[in-house]
Amino acid sequence: MDYNEALGGEGWWNTHPQKEDKPVNNDQRGVKLEQWEQEEGLKAIDSLAAKGLLNDPDVWKKRLTDNSAAVLNELPWLMFTMLDRVTD
Repeated sequence: MDYNEALGGEGWWNTHPQKEDKPVNNDQRGVKLEQWEQEEGLKAIDSLAAKGLLNDPDVWKKRLTDNSAAVLNELPWLMFTMLDRVTD
């Protein structure tokens, strides 16, 4: 018997899809970091640069303060690059 299988009469939870009042906007333009998030990001940039894992820390700092959305969009690429450098 599979206890994970449901056939539509599950009981107390609602199996009907919820109506969405407004469309979800996944666009990150205009993303504004909180003050503490920006401060932590700047500290992380300094730390990564000191360890030789991040090039051009001043460029990254400027981008973080001027255009947070662009930096957030590049985080997956940056993560893989740093993992590659660490695991040589």
